[in-house]
Amino acid sequence: MPFNRVYIPVQAFEDRRDFTIRYEDGDVFATVKRDWSDEKNPTEIFAASGASMAAVKPDYKALSYDLRVGQYRYELHTYLVFQHYYVKGMLWDVRGSLENDKPLNFVSEENDKKEVTIKTVPFKNDGLCYEVRVRDISHLRIAAAATVGIALKEAYKGLSEGESDENASWLKKFQQHFLDHGITYDELQKQASEEPRR
Repeated sequence: MPFNRVYIPVQAFEDRRDFTIRYEDGDVFATVKRDWSDEKNPTEIFAASGASMAAVKPDYKALSYDLRVGQYRYELHTYLVFQHYYVKGMLWDVRGSLENDKPLNFVSEENDKKEVTIKTVPFKNDGLCYEVRVRDISHLRIAAAATVGIALKEAYKGLSEGESDENASWLKKFQQHFLDHGITYDELQKQASEEPRR
């Protein structure tokens, strides 16, 4: 099924430049445009026709990203950058990083199935690309938007929320969401280096 996957150029995030997402046959799936000067700037995703298809909009702290696909809204939560993400609204748990050699999977919390698989592959004239493959073709737009969001978060080494505590009180959850400023990448690196080795 050639239309269940799209290709997003890896180098575009390193170069901080607008780019085109393509289908396997090379046709344009979408064009991504943004002001690359700051992580907090919104990203617009336009369909091949030029109409707005989706948007990736960070919250005021750039802690979580609002993913808008058509009339639907989802949230991309970064629990630990380069390690753990969650797509609220799709119930997709994402463990790993786009920088890993092994594929990154979006796993459904409902049935534990891999709904989306992302791997880095060479693609036509675009060089290395993230191949975003979905089981259900109706999820292709949200999967592409979430992948762009994760790639942005990793390119900017943005803030992390920290792992959620299911047993936390309502007040603690409120404080974490509205009062905490997030965990920086440097703080995560420091925490990782201080953890005792087993």
